[in-house]
Amino acid sequence: MVEFAIALPVIVFTIFGTIDMGTLMWAQFSLQHSVEMAARCATISTNNPQATQCTTTSNPSATTSVQYFAANQYWGPGPAPTYTVSLASAGNTCGKNGNTGNQVSGTYISSLLGSALPGAKVTITAQSCYPSPT
Repeated sequence: MVEFAIALPVIVFTIFGTIDMGTLMWAQFSLQHSVEMAARCATISTNNPQATQCTTTSNPSATTSVQYFAANQYWGPGPAPTYTVSLASAGNTCGKNGNTGNQVSGTYISSLLGSALPGAKVTITAQSCYPSPT
């Protein structure tokens, strides 16, 4: 009984820690996917007015439309992350060789082990740049 009482918390935290790390990896992959798709879509819709798959909101602002599209591309756990967009029209040089491009960054904040560790937070970030065609 004594050995079980000592080993049980270690086993439980190991199991739930493994599950939580899997969830964090899922969130990271999903966040990276969403910023890549949004940056690509921002470039395509800017250079091709017929590409309407990126304009998923009635808001005329290009930045808001890309943020909304990125949030729809996120399929990870929890609420949608926070996105920031730097459009090529603003002179953003995120492409190769100093070319302009559309850059989307995302931030997701997750708590470790749910409510077991109330103050433990992990911030996951991802960013992607899709260069404008020259």
